[in-house]
Amino acid sequence: MKENEVNEVNQKSFSDIMKGLPQAAWTANNRYRGYSLEMLVNLMFVPKNENGTEIELTGKDLTDKLENFAYANRLKTLTGVAFDGISPDASGKQIMIDGKSAEDTWGEKYAHVEDKAQKDMLYQFEILNQMFNGTSEITAAQPGSEPVVILPEGSRNQIRREIINEYEKQRNAERANEPEEEIKFEEDAPEVENVQPEEIKDPLTAEAFDTFSQNAYERLWRTNPSIGVYASPAAMLSVIFNGDKTGKEIADKYNNINKTNRGMKEMIDVAADEFMKEIDSPERKAFLKEAGIDPSKSITVDGQTMEERYGEKYKDIEDVQLKEKLFKLELMYQISEAHMKGKKGVVPEIGATRYEKVDGNFKEAEVKKLAVPKPKIIDVKAEPEQAEPVQEEPVQEEPVKAEPTPEEFRANLIKTEERIFIGESATLSPDVPIPEAAQAKWDVLKQVNGLNKSLKESLAKLDAVKKSSMQGKDTEFYNNMRGALEKCIELSDSENPKANAADLLEQMDIYAKAADKYYAERKGILFGPQSDAGKIRLNEAKIAKDNIPKQIEMLKDAAGITGDLGDAKLSFPELTEKAMAEARNAGSSKLSVGDLGGKFGLGYIENAAKKYLNERGKAVTTQSLADLSLDGDFINMVEKYPASYSDKYDILLTAKDTVREHYKKIEADKSLDAETKTWATKKLNSSHELDKAAENLAENPEFIEMYEKHNSLVGEYWDKKIKAESYLTEKNGTKPTANEIKDLSENKVFLMVYDKYPGDFGNKWNENKQKADELKEQYKKELDDMLFGLEDRRGGIVPFVKDNYDSDNPNPAYEEAMDQLRERKAAIKEEDERLDEEKENIEEIENPEEKKQRSEQLEKDIEAVKKSYKDYKQAKNDVIREHLLPDFLARVSFLKATQDPKIGDDVCRLMATTPKQEKAVVASILDNIKKPENAQVLKAKNLTEMVMDGSIVEKVVPGAQKAQPEKVRKVQQPQKAAEAGGIVR
Repeated sequence: MKENEVNEVNQKSFSDIMKGLPQAAWTANNRYRGYSLEMLVNLMFVPKNENGTEIELTGKDLTDKLENFAYANRLKTLTGVAFDGISPDASGKQIMIDGKSAEDTWGEKYAHVEDKAQKDMLYQFEILNQMFNGTSEITAAQPGSEPVVILPEGSRNQIRREIINEYEKQRNAERANEPEEEIKFEEDAPEVENVQPEEIKDPLTAEAFDTFSQNAYERLWRTNPSIGVYASPAAMLSVIFNGDKTGKEIADKYNNINKTNRGMKEMIDVAADEFMKEIDSPERKAFLKEAGIDPSKSITVDGQTMEERYGEKYKDIEDVQLKEKLFKLELMYQISEAHMKGKKGVVPEIGATRYEKVDGNFKEAEVKKLAVPKPKIIDVKAEPEQAEPVQEEPVQEEPVKAEPTPEEFRANLIKTEERIFIGESATLSPDVPIPEAAQAKWDVLKQVNGLNKSLKESLAKLDAVKKSSMQGKDTEFYNNMRGALEKCIELSDSENPKANAADLLEQMDIYAKAADKYYAERKGILFGPQSDAGKIRLNEAKIAKDNIPKQIEMLKDAAGITGDLGDAKLSFPELTEKAMAEARNAGSSKLSVGDLGGKFGLGYIENAAKKYLNERGKAVTTQSLADLSLDGDFINMVEKYPASYSDKYDILLTAKDTVREHYKKIEADKSLDAETKTWATKKLNSSHELDKAAENLAENPEFIEMYEKHNSLVGEYWDKKIKAESYLTEKNGTKPTANEIKDLSENKVFLMVYDKYPGDFGNKWNENKQKADELKEQYKKELDDMLFGLEDRRGGIVPFVKDNYDSDNPNPAYEEAMDQLRERKAAIKEEDERLDEEKENIEEIENPEEKKQRSEQLEKDIEAVKKSYKDYKQAKNDVIREHLLPDFLARVSFLKATQDPKIGDDVCRLMATTPKQEKAVVASILDNIKKPENAQVLKAKNLTEMVMDGSIVEKVVPGAQKAQPEKVRKVQQPQKAAEAGGIVR
């Protein structure tokens, strides 16, 4: 074999190994324990926490951590698997991060490490961390060859997903041909086979649901890609619980885990739900709840309830649902940690109380315990660094689902869309206790209503005296007392939108003082009035001066419970609404305006109707008042939201229109099957279904927020949002983030596909992606061909463009200009030849004076020819810049844009919609290049560099410079692309 052939083989081997590094890294794992290399690297590089701030570890921190790292041997072993075929020395010198070697990038960070082998290993850890979590371009350099791209610049998500999916397909194919093996357990541990569910004797007892599944323990070590869990729960939990953290720190880490490990929180949640289902099925919990038994006290860990075991640690967590979730995660983590310790580990014992029916009541019968398997796990510290033997799981993983057909995908999409579009209303129950804060507000309202009633009775007595007596003019003291009383009645009316506890307390104090003055003044006149009328007034004054101060203190105490002065300043309708909302949010249906003694009744509803009509600029007539006052939806909103019923009623009406349009679109969509369309028709014909759906939608916080932003156009925006969310949910199997939904719902290409194929947009969007990927590869090849040799071309981009000019496809303007230059060049050549003859003639002249004169003239003429030739060359370059370079730059900039990590996907998706797009977009770039403000770009000294590094895109592609680096940028509507002059939004 010749030497060049040997080099070619070595080069190919080097290229293949380097390009295969990402796949080797993402698939390096211990299949039994569920630890992937990615998870171990993430665990190694977890930032330290100082005063609530996460700080990146220094090189010294990392080397210290490695010495005591529980998973150090696994990390080294799996790193060796990933870098198989790549020498440690090559890792540091040949693998480049954004053009810099690993040594140059992290050499200073690990300057304190003297052992070269250890330093090379740390470089490999850093390269892996950059692969898994970074965005820099990673290449491999070899002398005399082009760099090999290991990972391009940008997000790793798509690459990671493709590698993992392909790996899982291969694993499942392998499993299909492998015999099943059981996990080996310690000899003294109870065998799995001995744990059998009890025979169900009576389906009416909880016994029917008291069975455990041995899968509970095994789920901690298994990935499950079919439900979106790509890492073992045990490994993910280590990231959250690693170190001696308080409950508050663990909660913060859990809530913010996606910042450093995108998607991990969702994977942990799914894994926790699957784990708990194996221990305590939803059916069992529902049965116990129905029987009046608290399910949370039925499950025990080492004889304690979850609250007893973990409650103290998480006492500072106010969110009840979050606290319950952390209890589950704590249990899962303790089990996995015990397993990791092998024989030294003590696995918590999980038990559940079985109940039996005695005299019609359920009573505890026994505590059933789940057998604890103890796999023979080698102690971590004694573990050898070579690859570990693989032990298969005793329970087969769920097979990866085949890709759905277009019809199946559309059918699933409709179901997902329906669930997300309508949502679910909160389940309310009278059995759920009212929250303390809500109850306190309610107590204030009840006291106010009682006070209002007693004050009105007092005023009625005074009015009766006024009518029956023939006394003269009232005194100033009496008028002050009566005026204060009337003001107190006004401010104690819980229907009054201007009344609140703070103002009422202030007025009550004024009333008490006025009554005291009146009593003192009348009592002092011959020991009090003698008439019956006078005695009644005096008695009412005495009652007021004695009782009102006490009632003030009682009301202060009640109002104080609700919190700060903010609640005391709330109007009574607002306080009513807030109390009921707090109760509903807690799941309680106990609070209702009907409990306030006739308040917010018919009179209030009629006034509310009048106010609503006035606010909305509608005519207030007897008929319009009657129609609105009897409208069940309006009445419901007034009773539910006595302070904000107008806005809530408008939102409900809009929600009804939105729901109706939603089903109408499905019904009218010709691309859907008859069954789906019939289902939509039934929904449209059922007022109960429509009302229920609209009520749920009107309570949806996201819909309310969108309504406040878009008002009557909310239906259009909501529809787009739902389409994007349902597509992402169905495609990825997990709920997308708000940013992912926003990005897709505002993506012009996605909306264009959606508008064109409303019933099949999901499949069409997938097809668009496939075609866009194919185009991207084509564009990359074309780009490579166009730029081949540019960097090495002497003179830069202008002569390079001339060299690559296709004369078989001539540019008329360029050819015309060049014809003129050719004539100019011919004239210069002719003059140059004349000067050569003149030079020879001068040599033959004998007259010194004449020879001198003609020689001087010759020198001038030669300089003139040189200048003419220089001007010609400049003119030639100008012609190339004017007629060839813009077209070249427009095409290259377009191709560079298709490969841009920020906008490339969007550009290719737009191109995949119709062939006309490419021509229109390139034309828009060309128009932009020719604008006067971009003239300097064509003359830039670093133009070659701008073309090669891609920075030309932001210079000449309209809109590219406006795109945000952190966000996926949107593509302009195709029909407007050319006239708008851009391909990104």
